[in-house]
Amino acid sequence: MGKRIFVFSTTPQFGRKCLEKDPEGVIVTSHYSVSEGRLARVVAEYVGGCGAGRAYCALQPDGVITPCVFMPIALGNIIEQPFFQIWRESLVLKELRDRTLYWGHCGECDYQLVCGGCRARAYAYFKDYLAPDAGCKFNQEFWEEIEKEETYLANF
Repeated sequence: MGKRIFVFSTTPQFGRKCLEKDPEGVIVTSHYSVSEGRLARVVAEYVGGCGAGRAYCALQPDGVITPCVFMPIALGNIIEQPFFQIWRESLVLKELRDRTLYWGHCGECDYQLVCGGCRARAYAYFKDYLAPDAGCKFNQEFWEEIEKEETYLANF
């Protein structure tokens, strides 16, 4: 019997990678959970992938709510309005929850429901949280464009 490896990760690509390696194996149902079987696949498609604004958000020391600790988009402030009002009414959070709005490969990927790309990384590179995750192997063309732009700016 082999040893089990436990991985604690918030990287959405982890779910895709597990399915690529063993489509019938364990399923990453959330950031800290793996399961097996058909029901696990259903759960993974619902809660899997990037949880920013879907499964969690971040509370900053000054009361500001952001979708993720890595995404500096102020959604509201719990000093000024109730958390659940922000959680339910924020346009940003509504868009993050609707994976059909993602564009680039993330919008059409077979692994969209278990991965969907890192929305914070999409925002960091494109200033658009619905953009492709430039860190994913399926978005190589976007990464190459970013590298060209960085090279141009470095030589400017």
